Amino acid sequence: MKVPAAYELKALYHARRSSFDELGEIRGLVSAPVYVFPDQDVFDSDKITELCRSTLDQEICLPHEQVIFEVKDKLGECESYILYCRNLGPDAEAFLLIKGVERNLWVGPLMRLIFRVTGELETFANPRHVHEDAAVELFAYVSAGMYVRALNILAMSPEIHSASLPLPGRRKCEKAGVTGWVWHTVSIDPSKLTVRGPGQGGTHASPRWHIRRGHWRNLAGGRRVFVRECEVGDMSRGGVVKDYEVAA
Repeated sequence: MKVPAAYELKALYHARRSSFDELGEIRGLVSAPVYVFPDQDVFDSDKITELCRSTLDQEICLPHEQVIFEVKDKLGECESYILYCRNLGPDAEAFLLIKGVERNLWVGPLMRLIFRVTGELETFANPRHVHEDAAVELFAYVSAGMYVRALNILAMSPEIHSASLPLPGRRKCEKAGVTGWVWHTVSIDPSKLTVRGPGQGGTHASPRWHIRRGHWRNLAGGRRVFVRECEVGDMSRGGVVKDYEVAA
């Protein structure tokens, strides 16, 4: 089994810290657990999109305080897309990097995203790599899409296989301060993913129809989950439309 590209990134971080930290310090990635999604076609498929929609208003959260999601590129334009995510107080933060097809060839971080507890999404492009508005929009879309799809898939009980970094490859990583030798490969079979049913409703009257924006919810015991945007309420009682700002 091929070692995830994320381990190369971990080993290179301290040597290239000045460039990797251009949008914010990301040194936590050297110890962040790694989840690999090897089948990009299924990861980006319409079926996964449908499953994500069917779980609207369900509670999802990062599997760890900080984590790396790696999606293998099937088109051969690069090796992998890497999204380093972490909790940021009441908010969450994500950085997009790309591993080229050549050894030690990395681009990024391209984008930094902050998912605010208020429901706002803030995006920051790296001007050294992303110049045009269309490119900013594209990479922001890719980053947010990876984040939402990875969290949804992990929340639907996929088949996960764990493997360890071989001993010969650990010495270089150890010198670079890398910890944690087990990574997780996520096998995606849409027919086997389990979509949790909606929670039982309360006794209060149904509100007017409106769009509930995505937000972070703090639960008892300190756990924090992300609740996705959804439509709620009774259309027969009228509707309320609100506009929300996406800050760039």
